[in-house]
Amino acid sequence: MQIPKLIPLLFPLLLTPASALIGEHYACNDSLYGGPCETFATRLGVCANYPPGFSDKITSIKISKGQFCNFYDKLDCYGTALRVDHPGTANLRGKRFDNRARSWKCWEL
Repeated sequence: MQIPKLIPLLFPLLLTPASALIGEHYACNDSLYGGPCETFATRLGVCANYPPGFSDKITSIKISKGQFCNFYDKLDCYGTALRVDHPGTANLRGKRFDNRARSWKCWEL
């Protein structure tokens, strides 16, 4: 019996725990993805806090394809949360979350 050639290529993916996969987003301090911007990444399902310069200053966010993120108005993923799905939003003001995000956590859709 022969193992199909595709199985060895998929095997490492099958052994990768979801917690090792990366969730990322691109966040900007101004609407329409302007101003200082940076890509933030952490393992899926793991909370992370924004550094100074971005905490309480984010206005637009692009979410990686196939993912969504919750953004929180308190450190360590506490407080009021806003869910943003891919592709993101060019202006958090319309969602009443402008300049409020202090931490985040992302997952696969």
